[in-house]
Amino acid sequence: MTAETQLILSRIIIYIAVFYAAKRGWLWLRKKNGKHHLGEMRQLSKDVRSHARYVRNMRADIMTPTDVKSLTKAEADLLTAEKGTDPEAINYAAVTLDKITKVIMPLNKKDHAFRENLEVLVIAFAVAMAFRAYFLQPFQIPTGSMQPTLNGIRILNVDSGEDANLSPDPRSAIQPNRNVHGYQPDIWDKPYLQPLKWILTGDVFITVRAPASGTFQWTKILPDGRRQARVGGKLLTMRTKHINTPVNLLQGATFSKGDIIAQYLYQSGDHLFVNKVKWNFAVPKRGEVIVFEIKRNSLSFTDNGLTSPFSDPNAHYIKRLVGLPGEEIGILPPNLIINNEALKSPPAIVSIQNQERSRDGNIHDGYRLASHSLGEMSITVPYPAGKLQIGENRYYACGDNQDSSLDSRYWGPVFGESLVGPAAFVYWPFTKHFGPITR
Repeated sequence: MTAETQLILSRIIIYIAVFYAAKRGWLWLRKKNGKHHLGEMRQLSKDVRSHARYVRNMRADIMTPTDVKSLTKAEADLLTAEKGTDPEAINYAAVTLDKITKVIMPLNKKDHAFRENLEVLVIAFAVAMAFRAYFLQPFQIPTGSMQPTLNGIRILNVDSGEDANLSPDPRSAIQPNRNVHGYQPDIWDKPYLQPLKWILTGDVFITVRAPASGTFQWTKILPDGRRQARVGGKLLTMRTKHINTPVNLLQGATFSKGDIIAQYLYQSGDHLFVNKVKWNFAVPKRGEVIVFEIKRNSLSFTDNGLTSPFSDPNAHYIKRLVGLPGEEIGILPPNLIINNEALKSPPAIVSIQNQERSRDGNIHDGYRLASHSLGEMSITVPYPAGKLQIGENRYYACGDNQDSSLDSRYWGPVFGESLVGPAAFVYWPFTKHFGPITR
């Protein structure tokens, strides 16, 4: 993080703190003077009337006629006061209605708080699930295949000057992203500033230390790819790609308790919303960043869809849409060839072809051939010898980071029914990529 960035972040924090302090001071002063603001009282009125409706709905079948009459009158009086301009009158009417609701439905403070919180959680969960199912689905970018346009999860080793990210599969010939360099800790990696740094940037600096004094011995590999080791008889679990020292050199090495075994920066990657509504009213367009599912027979790859060892069969991928149904596509590095011509639009694809700098300052690699073949759909030789006819309701998707992307160049077009939607908005972290995805 540069000094300029640190200065900007510091100023933002100061502005927020000053604004919050000023607001709290203003509210405290008003309260001390015993004055009620008209806007505040009208908001209070709405809240109390909302609670009165809740009480009526909950107790309608057991309320006495007297309760119904007093509640109705108090609601009408509060509504009349709310339409006026006297904040004290509104406050008086709100207090009166609140007392009546408490008589009709006495509150057990503990049960009431629990019940209200539970209702809020249930409703919020239901709304979030409905929103996710029909409108916007949150998605985390797992890999670096869309860099530098969008960031995936990355591990930056300290001092090594190398990107610790692995290719999608160790057996693949795809190389790691060459745009990423080693990491040097700064003041923001101090323990007392790390939480703030993570909230703003999604980055966490991690130090793995020996849990005890003794010899380092690898024990086993876990199903998720992590490896377990013992140091001085105590168990240690970590991913081998987090280690600066080659794995084979650690075996048998001696450490004292607290010695550093590995240091790295964990970057959480961009978190974004996927628009699940748009393609109900419009067709996918070339250049859009798209998210699609990986399921059996969801791809044109002839071996029953995309299968292991290349990915989780239930995973989602994020790529850029470069080829449409019915088109003939080929690659003549660094260009994409569509129907015998190099693409001249949209700007996002042209930028990659021209190997221009992204807004992060990294240089696009241009479009590359697949490094090896996975079948008849793979494009491993330059156009015109290597070309593919995209079928009906099929879409050709490629990662912007061609050297670190497993995409349609290897397994062919994606089936239309597997498309989830276009990537719409990066909501976290608050870095250069935050905001609408326009390219």
